[in-house]
Amino acid sequence: MEKLVCDALLERPISFKTNDGHFYYIYPPSLGIQLLCDPIVRNLDIDPEFLKLNSTMEMLRVVRSNREELLRLVAYHSFKRRSDASAEDMVQKRIGEFRDVIDDSDLLTLFSYIKSWDTWPSKIMEFYKIDKDREEKEEVHRELSKKGGLVLGGRSIFGRLIDFACQRYGWQVGYVIWGVSATNLNIMMADSISTVQLTKDEISKMGISNDRDAISADDPANWQKIRELVN
Repeated sequence: MEKLVCDALLERPISFKTNDGHFYYIYPPSLGIQLLCDPIVRNLDIDPEFLKLNSTMEMLRVVRSNREELLRLVAYHSFKRRSDASAEDMVQKRIGEFRDVIDDSDLLTLFSYIKSWDTWPSKIMEFYKIDKDREEKEEVHRELSKKGGLVLGGRSIFGRLIDFACQRYGWQVGYVIWGVSATNLNIMMADSISTVQLTKDEISKMGISNDRDAISADDPANWQKIRELVN
């Protein structure tokens, strides 16, 4: 988990060497890359039952029967700039570079790395118990709504993720979609610090723990504590 968290924070790429001796990188996907790739992944003819019986054989079959689609996935993940990933001529050029120099075994390995990035947010949230905080936030919202407060919006990715990041960090929409990894974006949203004023009776009624420590990142004396949170 320590390595996973560090890799996520650093958005560490994976390097690979093709059969013709060239080096390439694939990068943890931004939200934009995820949106480009999701339809491709959904259309792969993966047999869930056989996947349980023999995952390696089933994934190798998927690679062989969907080779061009998976080369496109790798091509998308090999780009860091929006202008490259959204330009079909650039994508086709990169697919052409890969077609004859990445064999099925290596393509399977690269696809496995790409799929593993999808699991990072849930693993990190489980490790740091972020999901528990999210449940408590929702309970607080429900309790406040009984007192006349209303929570409106946040029904789509536009409000729940993009607008949140734009308002909180002053980022432009393009940067939110293309400039930061989807893992970091999701974890930053899920684990953002928020303060809600509740009475002791309200806290007790909802069974919410208030034993968290707030660490100021502006104080150099706290830098070691921040490193310990990663480790």
